[in-house]
Amino acid sequence: MEAPPKHKMLLEDIPPSQQLNLRFERICAYVNTDYDTPGMVTRLKRTFDKTARAEAEAKQKKQILFSVTGEMVPGEMLALMGPSGSGKTSLLSIISGRAPKAVTTSGKVTSNGSRFTKAAKRRVGFVLQDDLLYESLTVWETLGYAAALRLPRGMSAAQRAERVEAVLLALGLSKCRHTIIGGFFRRGISGGERKRVSIGHELLINPAILMLDEPTSGLDSTTALHLLVTLRQLAQGGRAIATTIHQPSSRLYLQLDTLMLLAEGHVAYYGKADQVVSWFAGLGFAMPYGVNVADFLLDLAQGEVEGGDFSRLAPAAAAAGQQQALYKQQQALAAGEEGEDAQQHDRQAKHQQQQGTAHGVPAAPLSGPAAIQALYSSYETYKRKHPGGFAGEPQQLADLQLALEPPAAKKAAAGDGKRRLGGGGGSFIERSLHKAGSFLGLADMGGDKAGAESPKQHGKAAAAAAGDSDELSDPADEEEGGESPEFRRSITRIWSRSRSSSSLWAGAPGDIEAAAGAGKGCGGQLVAGMGLADRGGASYSTQLRVLLQRHIKVKRFESLSSQRFLQGVIVALITGMFWWQRGRGGSLLAASDVVGLLFFELLFPAFTALFTSLFTFPNDYRMLLKERASGMYRVSAFYVSSALSDLPMDCALPALFVVIIYFMGGLRLTAAAFLSNLAALVLNVLVAQSMGLLLGVAFMNPKTAQTVASIIMLGFMLVGGYYVRGIPAWISWIRYLSFVYWGFNLLLKIEFAGATYYSCGASGLGSGEAAAAGPAAAPCHSVPDLQAALQLPTDPNASPALELGVLFGMLVALRLLVYYTLRQKTKAA
Repeated sequence: MEAPPKHKMLLEDIPPSQQLNLRFERICAYVNTDYDTPGMVTRLKRTFDKTARAEAEAKQKKQILFSVTGEMVPGEMLALMGPSGSGKTSLLSIISGRAPKAVTTSGKVTSNGSRFTKAAKRRVGFVLQDDLLYESLTVWETLGYAAALRLPRGMSAAQRAERVEAVLLALGLSKCRHTIIGGFFRRGISGGERKRVSIGHELLINPAILMLDEPTSGLDSTTALHLLVTLRQLAQGGRAIATTIHQPSSRLYLQLDTLMLLAEGHVAYYGKADQVVSWFAGLGFAMPYGVNVADFLLDLAQGEVEGGDFSRLAPAAAAAGQQQALYKQQQALAAGEEGEDAQQHDRQAKHQQQQGTAHGVPAAPLSGPAAIQALYSSYETYKRKHPGGFAGEPQQLADLQLALEPPAAKKAAAGDGKRRLGGGGGSFIERSLHKAGSFLGLADMGGDKAGAESPKQHGKAAAAAAGDSDELSDPADEEEGGESPEFRRSITRIWSRSRSSSSLWAGAPGDIEAAAGAGKGCGGQLVAGMGLADRGGASYSTQLRVLLQRHIKVKRFESLSSQRFLQGVIVALITGMFWWQRGRGGSLLAASDVVGLLFFELLFPAFTALFTSLFTFPNDYRMLLKERASGMYRVSAFYVSSALSDLPMDCALPALFVVIIYFMGGLRLTAAAFLSNLAALVLNVLVAQSMGLLLGVAFMNPKTAQTVASIIMLGFMLVGGYYVRGIPAWISWIRYLSFVYWGFNLLLKIEFAGATYYSCGASGLGSGEAAAAGPAAAPCHSVPDLQAALQLPTDPNASPALELGVLFGMLVALRLLVYYTLRQKTKAA
């Protein structure tokens, strides 16, 4: 019996009707070059000064991507290569719909010739360069919760568990399924296993498109090779895979199907990965013998290779058969087999270079910025005639020409104002590749048949079949390196609102981001089976349940930490000893001490809850953005589940604190007074926690939030009614904003309502003690007005309804503000 293909052992194949072909056209990206000096003064100046605001809006932007065009084809793996800062991650985030708001983009992204809708976006898996995982969850829990939130709601729990098991088996994670992810302070799985868990997180949905940002970074060569082999097997199952790779080994490079080489934001090469050496040899930049192809490409993209100024490569095209054999031997050498002798290789390269000179082709070396500009200008010129990229066909080699001047140089010189990345200076390292051997002119090296359809030609045919030929016009009609006036738009990456199928294709201005100046809209329809009507994923109730379970497990180490319990118990014991049984006395002096005890009882748990909650959303913010981009859940579900998961500890710790100091301090010994005191303290703690959440989500910087929280809490404490009794009228309104003021008043009413205290003159003795002291003792009398005697901020015999109403109102208002601010933050990101 024949064994099934390896890719069928990983996940089920994507049916042809469900496959996605993602095409991106003329993608440009801009970022601000100047930033304001941070500080409150700068913000106020920009807010109130119209001139400063106009200057801020008119700041020069730097272009980081220049008219990048390509596509992801099902069954193939596209690799984005280039040095650091060349725009690989920016391009990947833009075509996946995850570009930061700070980046202004233009261009168009389509799937199967139609709009890249939210329904299609949910079938895209995106693996970040940094592994964002919860450290306290195990591998099984991480993937299990993701499966419960992302897989279709029609799947049973057994089917979801089976999918998780398949992903664990496919990625080799079965042995560490019950090991926590871990982090810097808590040991867990290895770095390679973390990367595979991140990939498995996206494989759960069996994506039609998978994008990975430098998945091999930090891995050893063998682990990286296994990972890329797995990705290639997944691509063979009908998936389109794109990945950025910084510096792959020769074995890793052999796994790639299509290559896009970026240099300073420009495309220096796009086409078959096994034809890239032939391409650059045709431009006079031949690869020396024994050099890794990936290293050679990165050196080219940084201008570290000297190349001859060959205008055409007609002689090399005639020797295609010989050069193909040489390239195959280099592949065998990369795989560990015996290659061709270096001296014979150098003799052939020298002979080939002499052939080029005999045909009247000068060999003027280029390097540094001039070489980089020549390389990407050559591709931009070549793309006008061959928009499908380079596939190594002889007729394509015949049209290959080194462009010493950018295609848009004349128009830019005429004052068109098109922005292009500049360059100055020379190389910063010695050109060891030039010393390693002679330049080798390579012709057709691939095994592709003549006339084979290139990736871009395939995409154009698919777009034409979808009726979108007007949108997928020939890029030769536009200037490369910039945008034509009618094409310019702030964002023409069109996302459908996906509210209903009837409004999906309406093309109304409100349904298109930055519709002003957008020019043409996108027509066509999605292919069958893309699930437009079905949002997919878990229902809202399931989201709440799963997120609540996950939040509880994520916080289990923090919530059940012995440090938090010991802190509360030790402080409560110290407080109880200081105020030992002071509430049992009936004198006015004892009542004054009880007032101080109540204020401290209120203040300590409130301060602890506020400063602890400052870190809640800043710690989870990046995870929230990542999972929201994948459409895993709603913001409201995340917020409500997070608040509910904190409730047990928010109630348990204050209750433990109250139990200790209440009885050690000798406060009012009635069940109603004790329960009322506990409920009032918990209510006050929840309000303080809500304020901490609001500050944390508003600033998203714990250091800044701590500074603001310290100022606010000190102000609220001073106007709370204990430290300052006679606040000036013009500033006394601040106390009504302080939850400390209302909470303190509530505790005073609970403790002193209906109580009788005695004043025994300067001795401060209670009535029983005064009687025992005899006639010499000053006579004692009851205090008719406790508020006046103790200078309390409220009448203790009044109804507590006002305080309860204000605190509940503050709690609801602050919680709603937290949700609104969190929602706006996620939208802005």
